[in-house]
Amino acid sequence: MIKRYVFEMAVGIVTLVSVLLFGPVGYASFSLMAFMVFFSKKKPDERELQLAYKAGNTTMGLMIISLVAIDQLKNATFGPVKVGDYWLSFATAAFLVSHGVSGLVYTLRE
Repeated sequence: MIKRYVFEMAVGIVTLVSVLLFGPVGYASFSLMAFMVFFSKKKPDERELQLAYKAGNTTMGLMIISLVAIDQLKNATFGPVKVGDYWLSFATAAFLVSHGVSGLVYTLRE
């Protein structure tokens, strides 16, 4: 499970960076999620399922906060990037990174 959450965080960061560098073409980096199959077990045990549910609930809360922040910053620009133009990549990256972090926190804490 730890490898899976680390992979998820890495794909989120790579997706965000590639979209910021290459524009809409960078969305192709999201296809790296297809390799998630190699980082998961065939049948998770009961403890892993419980931790995954906790991580999912925490991710939902963090996602709501992220979406509100993205909405508030939609007119802000960071160099050549306007947040409102790339809101989908920010939201996707926020989901992947927050799910990876919350999953790691719950997995390493238990």
